[in-house]
Amino acid sequence: MIVTRKKLMLAPVALLSGAMMFAIGYSFRPPDVSAQQTASENAPKRAVARNSAERHTGVILSKNGALLVLADKNTNAWYQLDDQEKASMFLGKKVVVFGRLDASTHVIHVSNIREIKA
Repeated sequence: MIVTRKKLMLAPVALLSGAMMFAIGYSFRPPDVSAQQTASENAPKRAVARNSAERHTGVILSKNGALLVLADKNTNAWYQLDDQEKASMFLGKKVVVFGRLDASTHVIHVSNIREIKA
């Protein structure tokens, strides 16, 4: 393999770009929230959310390719959704999320999601 001057100049740019994307992807995760919560941890919380559901509107977006969040343009806030499977069906769409918001962790314990038709 022949290494040219152009390839040598592009290597640091590629490394820096990759490092920045990695850092940005992890900076959006709310503190004290594990993306790998087990179903047994979430089950009691979902039962409570069904009984006291709140409405949260926004667009479902993907952060770092693995974590789905609700982006609320009105409050300029992002909330992690505990039911990632249900949220994945509405990726990129404007929705109403019914569930209980845990304000300390910015996690919505989802009971239902409905798309807003424009």
